[in-house]
Amino acid sequence: MLVAGNFTYAVMTLSATTFMFCNLFGARLLPPALCHGSVVSLALQLSFTVLVIAYSFALGLATPTTVMVGTSLGATKGLLLHGESVLERFSTVDTIVFDKTGTLTIGRSTVTKVVSQGQGHQEDADARKNHHRECDI
Repeated sequence: MLVAGNFTYAVMTLSATTFMFCNLFGARLLPPALCHGSVVSLALQLSFTVLVIAYSFALGLATPTTVMVGTSLGATKGLLLHGESVLERFSTVDTIVFDKTGTLTIGRSTVTKVVSQGQGHQEDADARKNHHRECDI
């Protein structure tokens, strides 16, 4: 535990030092790297590179954890995903189609609100609503 704690502090210090060094001297030492970005973006990129290389094992642990948390949060919101392969296939999706009846979420259509324009129309609306209930049974 003592080695891991010291290693963590050393890597964080090295990453912060990399950020400060690149922020101060990056424009003079690495001008080709700044073709499309700023000094700060280069400094961030290099300091994160130090973290990723030093903590590559952490990425291996974090990925399954984030998939598990993401699928759990999705399930609480009504989005059911069966396995992580579904998440991987989302990168190939270019179109999502939803219909107006709600059949993708409930499995049957429902009437949520009836607006009438007077007394005569109210009877028609009630009849349509009752007919709709009979069709759902």
